[in-house]
Amino acid sequence: MKDVRGRTIKEKIPYSGIRKVIGTRMRESLDTSPQGTVMARFDMSRAVALRMKMAQEGKNVTYTDILIMATCAAIKKVPIINSALLDGEIVVYETINIGVAVKVGNILVVPVVLDADKKSLLEVAADTADAIQNARAQRFDKIIMDCATFTVNNLGMYNIEGCTPLLNPPEAAILAIGRIRKDVWVGENGNIDVRDVCTMSLTIDHSVMDGGPAGEFLSALEEVIGSIETCID
Repeated sequence: MKDVRGRTIKEKIPYSGIRKVIGTRMRESLDTSPQGTVMARFDMSRAVALRMKMAQEGKNVTYTDILIMATCAAIKKVPIINSALLDGEIVVYETINIGVAVKVGNILVVPVVLDADKKSLLEVAADTADAIQNARAQRFDKIIMDCATFTVNNLGMYNIEGCTPLLNPPEAAILAIGRIRKDVWVGENGNIDVRDVCTMSLTIDHSVMDGGPAGEFLSALEEVIGSIETCID
C-alpha cells in the first residue's frame, strides 16, 4: 500500500482507545500548563548498596520502589511539589499518591501507589509489582490510575540519561529517572572517585511554582538518597 506521495506503508494503526486517551491527555498537559524541566546528577551508591543488601536477604525491590520512598520523604520537605491547579486554586495535597509510569506494549499507563508515604518499602514493592503485572496483562480494571498526586517515570532500563517528561494532568510535577551507571564523581572535598550516578529530570507546572521549589525538591531528594536507609522501614 502506498500513500499519495508514493511512500510504501508498512502498517496503519487506528488512533483510538487508550492510545488516543494518552495523546489527548498529553496535548491537554501542554495546552494547560506552562512547563519547565530541571535536571540534576545524583550519587546513587547507597541506593545500589541497599538494593543489593535486600536482594541478599531474599527481598525483591526495584530502584523504582526505592525512589518512590525517597520521593515521599523529599515531598514532605517541599510540599508544594505535591500539588495541582484545580478550578482556579493551587491545591497542595497532604495525601501522597505516587503514579508509576509503566510501558505496556506501545502504550504507557500510570498505576498509582496509594498513600505511598505511609507504607514500608516492601509494601510499596508489592503494590508496584502487582500493578505492573496487571498492566502488562491488560487487566486495567484492576489498576487504580486516576488519583495520583505526583508521578515517577523510571527510564533507566532503556539506557536513557535524561529527558523532559510531560506533566500528568492535573499534577504539578513529574520526575523522570535516568539509567544508573558508573561515572566520575568529584566529592565535596575535591576527591575524584567512580560512583553509581544517575540523572533525574523534574518537570514542573509554572502556574503552580517557579524554579526555586523545583531546586529545593531535587536538593531534598539528593539528601534523602544520600542516607536512604533512614527512610526505609
